[in-house]
Amino acid sequence: MQSKRRSLIESSTNTFVGTLIGFSISQLFCYGQVFISEHFISGFEWNVNAKSNIIVTVVLTCVSVARGYFVRRTFNRMREARGEIE
Repeated sequence: MQSKRRSLIESSTNTFVGTLIGFSISQLFCYGQVFISEHFISGFEWNVNAKSNIIVTVVLTCVSVARGYFVRRTFNRMREARGEIE
């Protein structure tokens, strides 16, 4: 069984990694629009409507699930290496 301290560390790590990934993805969306506007299509604007909002939400949700899985598996491997679980 995982201690309360280890649970707090895992949860904090998951949140921190999620913040970094979320910030990076939002930067890609923002700068992607600027890059397209400056280099390819003058005056390009990404109109945020319900469809694009749903797409962004689905992408971020998938990334979040993958991140949570990766962090959990990493912490389980660390516990196995210390001999806490079989």
